[in-house]
Amino acid sequence: LGEMEHAKAVQTVISLQNVYKLNTQGLTQAIDFLNAVENQTSTSLQDLADAIPRVGPVVAQMGGSFKDAAAMMVAMKEAGVPAAQSARAV
Repeated sequence: LGEMEHAKAVQTVISLQNVYKLNTQGLTQAIDFLNAVENQTSTSLQDLADAIPRVGPVVAQMGGSFKDAAAMMVAMKEAGVPAAQSARAV
């Protein structure tokens, strides 16, 4: 990973831990899920890394999980809305 990608990956991990209170096993499962989202949709891990720190707290306050946040980002990406813009919209 380049320096910028590494920083975003760290930011995403910290966001997942802080917002969703994930332990090590939960964090591993979250990362595995986000990788699967990237592999099965047009949404990249970079898109998710950009969006989760912004949208995660909002989704968590509404009782949602990181899976819900990822599903919202995928839906918006499929509709042509960039991840950063969709995160601001939420």
